[in-house]
This record gives sequence, C-alpha cells and structure tokens, in this order.
Amino acid sequence: MTEFSIDFFDYESAFYNSFTMYIVLLVIFVVAYITLIGTVLYLTQNGKRGLAIAFTIFMLLPIFGINQFIGIFIGLAVIVHYARKKKLERFMNPFLFLLITLVYAFICYFTILNTLYLFGNANLYEIQNQSLYRSTEISLHELIKKRFIKPGKENVIRKQIEQGKQNVMSKRIVIGLLTKNGVKHVSKTKEKIERLCRHFADYRVIIFENDSTDNTRHVIQAWAETDPHVTLLSCEHLGDKDCKLQATDPKSFGYTSFSRSEKMAGYRQEILNEVQTHYTDWDYFCTFDFDLSGAFFVDGFLTTFSREDWDMVYGNGITFIPLPFLHSKAYAYDCFAFIDSNHKFGSEPQIPHFFQCNKILGEASKTMQWYKSKSGFNGIAVYKIASMKGASYKPQEGMLCEHVFLHASMIDAGYDRIYFNPAMILFPGQQCEHRFQMAIQSIQDFFKNKKKK
Repeated sequence: MTEFSIDFFDYESAFYNSFTMYIVLLVIFVVAYITLIGTVLYLTQNGKRGLAIAFTIFMLLPIFGINQFIGIFIGLAVIVHYARKKKLERFMNPFLFLLITLVYAFICYFTILNTLYLFGNANLYEIQNQSLYRSTEISLHELIKKRFIKPGKENVIRKQIEQGKQNVMSKRIVIGLLTKNGVKHVSKTKEKIERLCRHFADYRVIIFENDSTDNTRHVIQAWAETDPHVTLLSCEHLGDKDCKLQATDPKSFGYTSFSRSEKMAGYRQEILNEVQTHYTDWDYFCTFDFDLSGAFFVDGFLTTFSREDWDMVYGNGITFIPLPFLHSKAYAYDCFAFIDSNHKFGSEPQIPHFFQCNKILGEASKTMQWYKSKSGFNGIAVYKIASMKGASYKPQEGMLCEHVFLHASMIDAGYDRIYFNPAMILFPGQQCEHRFQMAIQSIQDFFKNKKKK
C-alpha cells in the first residue's frame, strides 16, 4: 500500500489573508479620506481649484487602493507645505463635502469587493459566511437559516430525501471527474465522494488527469491503489500512459471559445467511453467539478432520486459576484451550460443569457420546483446510464460548452427529460490560487495561441 499526504486547499490561510487585506485597505482608505479632505481645503483656500479637482478625481479612481495609497503621500506633502504658511480659515461647501464623502465611500466599497474577489482567496461574502467553505457538507437547517431555502419547504424536502435514500439503496453509481493541477482539492473531493455515495449499493470513481505540473497524478494514483472503487485512466492510446500529453491548457483559449470546449469535450469523452464500455448495466453516472472548494448539500443530492421521470438532472451551484450592494446575492455558478427549453442550441452565451439564466433558475430556487430545460450543469450533473446510450461529447459548431454537446446528443436520441433540481445545492468557492493571476495568464496564453495560428 502506498501512503500519501495531500496538500489540501487551505481556507484557514485564505480567510486570514483576505481578512488582513480587508483591514489594510480600510486603514488606507480612512487615512486617504482624511488626507483628501485636508488637501482639497488647502488647495481651494490658496486658489488652486484646478489642482483640487484633479487630486479629488485621482483619489476617487477605483484601482485597488493603489491611487489612495499614493495620494496619501502627495496630500500630506501639500498639507505640510501650506500648513507652514497659514492656517485653514475657510471650510468646504457642506454639499460638496457630503458629495465627495458619499462618492468616496462608494468607491472604497467597490474597490474592497473587487480587490478581495480578484486577489484574495476568499471574497467578502466568503469571509462573512465561512461555514459554507470550511466544511464539506451543509445541512438543510443551515440552508434555511441562511435563506437559501425558504422556511416552509423543509417538510417536503425531508420526504424527498428519505424517498431518495430508499430508492438508491439497491442502485450503483459511477462518478466521473476531470482534473489538472488539482492536488489541493483531492482530500475534500475524496470526502465529498464518500458522503455522496455512502447510501448506494456500490460506486466507482473514474478520474481523467492530464498534464499536471504538481503531484496530482501521484496522489490520485496512490488513492486508487488503496481504494478499489477508484480508477485513474491511462492515456496510453493517446501516446503517453501517464497522460503527459503536452496539450494546450483549455483555459488559454478563453472561457467562451469553441476551442476550449472542444478540448474539454475530448477529456470528458475519455470518461464516458469507460462508462459506456464497462458500466452499461449500472444505474447512474454523476460528474462534478473536481475543484469545488465549498460545501455540498448531500441530502439535496439524494432528492434527485426521489423521482424516476428524468434522464438527467443538474445542480444548483451558488456563487457570489462582487457587485455593489449585491455581493450577498446568489448567482448561478455556470450559465454557459444552461439552455432553456424554448431556446435553440447554439444561442449561448451572451450577457442577456446570463441574466435570463439567473432569473429562471432563481425563480425555481424560490419555489423548490424542478425546472425542465435543454441543458445545464452548475457544477454537478447526474445521468441515468440507460439514457446515455449512443450519447457523446462530440463537438458541434455554434455551441460553446462541452456539456451542451452531450445534452444535444441525448435529446437527438430521444432522452430529453433534463431538469434543474434547486435542492441539489453546492458552493463552488475559490477554484484557483488567484483569480487575477488566472485571468492574466488566460489572456497571455490566448494571444500566444493566436500568434501560433
């Protein structure tokens, strides 16, 4: 048996670092505000209105606190210069003072939200709701308490949970996962799988890993050696049994590019081939994102199996975007995969699509009613293996998500009972070391690939 240790995603450090960043920014903004007011007063008193306006505009720019930090030194120099000559005798117009204060407060709020989102491993909402990300599982009671599920729905959901548990006791499920450089998520993913599958008669885990530059493959291989439920796929038929394919990272093509989806579809097809070859007599296939850091509502997952009238059911991944005054509003984690029942394939994604997706899934989440659509994912999806006969991730022009490829092929084969289950809740959390680094790297790689072409 191979012993192995896992460097899991450290949310303790993430919360500490982000909270420290939050406090530092607050201190900078308070000192900068005092400096701003003093500098503007001195400049206007000495007839330097143009400089006062320019300095105010500079201090109000929302560039992650950098300008406020620089402005402190500029402002202090101005204050010291004029304070040596004469005292302040005239006060700012009260209306102007109030206006600058309100605008400055809004800019600071906006800057803090986006700085933590881009540079922190935990954003403001995650800092305020750490229980969603410290644990692997979340309870129905906690979800009601945090208003993700409306009070009054609990009795119906509990009945669905119990019915789901009874229905899966004799069923077998296959979990399929993709990963690259995911070593920090292995421990939590392993725990989630064990909790998701403990009520089933049997389960298997099929993992496709490629081109990791950390020790992800070694850790997963060690896991597979100690757990007969787990299979790590070889890439011998692709040219390297250890999956060192030297493939371009799909993210480098851009998240809404056909090339990215084509790459991802190829990797997911490797898992689907394994399922369609060796597990056709099993009951269910489930796939979820390997790098989900937050908690799962495991009982909500079980509600899916309280019904039989479906071919595929996808989850309710909840995330939070740093919009002013809306940072605590829940948004759908993955609208790229969502296609409404009255829309054509190939019409996604656009900004209006994002808002429509959130409106539709948000309404379904309020009522806790399943919603029929043509496609969706949101971090997790469950399929009846019998409904995947002949299905594939074969890329289709005009579609920009590999999940849509699969669902279009299922519908073509007559398996169109695709539903959103609002009770199958999960919190993706932070999925990379830093979003800003990921964004910059994606942009750089995108232009590199453009030049190669």
